Amino acid sequence: MKLNRVLLGNSRFSDLAGSEIATLELAESLRARGIAVTIASFEIGGDVARTAQNIGCELLNLSQPPAVMHEYDLAWVHHALTYYALFFKFGIRASQVVFSSLSHYEPLECPPIPVAGVTLYLVNSDENAEYFRSAYPALADRMTIFPNAAPLRFWLMPPSASRSKDALSRLAIVSNHPPREVVEAMSMARERGVEVDHFGHGGTSVRIEPEILTKYDAVVTIGKTVQYCLAMHIPVYCYDHFGGPGWLSPENVSAAAWHNFSGRSDMRRLTASDLVDEWVGGFEQAKIAVQSLSDYAKCCFDLETNLERVLSVLDTSMSSISLEPIWQRTVKAILERHTAVVVRARATEVELREAFAQSTQRCAELGRHGGELESRCRELERDVARLEAELTNRTNDMAQRAEAYHGQLNELKEENQRLRADNAGLCLKIDTLTQSFSWRITAPFRAIKARWDRRTNL
Repeated sequence: MKLNRVLLGNSRFSDLAGSEIATLELAESLRARGIAVTIASFEIGGDVARTAQNIGCELLNLSQPPAVMHEYDLAWVHHALTYYALFFKFGIRASQVVFSSLSHYEPLECPPIPVAGVTLYLVNSDENAEYFRSAYPALADRMTIFPNAAPLRFWLMPPSASRSKDALSRLAIVSNHPPREVVEAMSMARERGVEVDHFGHGGTSVRIEPEILTKYDAVVTIGKTVQYCLAMHIPVYCYDHFGGPGWLSPENVSAAAWHNFSGRSDMRRLTASDLVDEWVGGFEQAKIAVQSLSDYAKCCFDLETNLERVLSVLDTSMSSISLEPIWQRTVKAILERHTAVVVRARATEVELREAFAQSTQRCAELGRHGGELESRCRELERDVARLEAELTNRTNDMAQRAEAYHGQLNELKEENQRLRADNAGLCLKIDTLTQSFSWRITAPFRAIKARWDRRTNL
């Protein structure tokens, strides 16, 4: 079967999360083979969408009517609602259809009613396969396991020289939902000299690439990142919100893989202190096991090998399973209406999320402006306090000066009263003198002297 055009469907394609990454890695592998790829989703955006566009993928938003419709050689679909939207709302046509279930715990992952036909059902683990056979026996003979796997670049990344030491020095925690004991253990490990970095929600949100993992001596994680580490010969401590078996070894790796490295193979829960003890104390033994674990992983978790195996099964010209023709039109009409409800709800969810993002951005802007206003208010308060202090100082100075002036004024008043008293005394003496006998009898002599003085001045 020659593939020229493939459609990949996923309910969301906007976050660095499980099904989005699985879809993107499929797209990268198919594009590397020269196959045209379209990715269809109800919600498209973020780094994962930009990466897909950068490798030449077409993006189809299922919340909007498509501008161009194509026929595809293969439609590879995650999530039943995506299947219904593609084949009922948009009338996509594909020669063969693969439905891939990434979990039996999530209702969204259950297989669709094959109204438009399904050639092959995929599940990602033996645990999921066991549930699938039990829950959907009519579909079991078309089911095969397609496990989480590591792309080629993880297998080709050479081992880092920094990982040759015996003691644990740098540890990565890769999780979107680390339990409390793991969060607490990060701080405790740092106190014991281990450099710890967290990748995922609550930490650094980036796509996990070989260039990131190669910097670390070991990784604490579950799920898809386990296969990445095994491909790169990095010791893995399997533990998260389900608990877990701890350091992977040849003795426990098969059971852990059976449960998709979810931690459910051994759901023991440890304290933060016990976790750090196992991280530090068990690292040397875990490091010894990486070669045999990598050999095991190469047989089971090589994406290119596993993808080729699925394409080979499709190449045997399997016919699609579908409903009897008498039911197809009725069920299709019903599911088309049901899908319209979901699409409308998805569109509303996207609008609400965008409104929330805008509101958050506006709040952040208001917060920045509020911070600026608060800073300005503090400056004004400082200026007011400075002016009040200056006014107080000046008021005190003026009060002191006024008090000094009052003192001087009182002194001047007292001096004035003394001078008035002295003047009154002199006036009395003058009056007494002018009324005296001696003053009267000497009056002629004073007149003669006055005439003489005038002549002399002339």
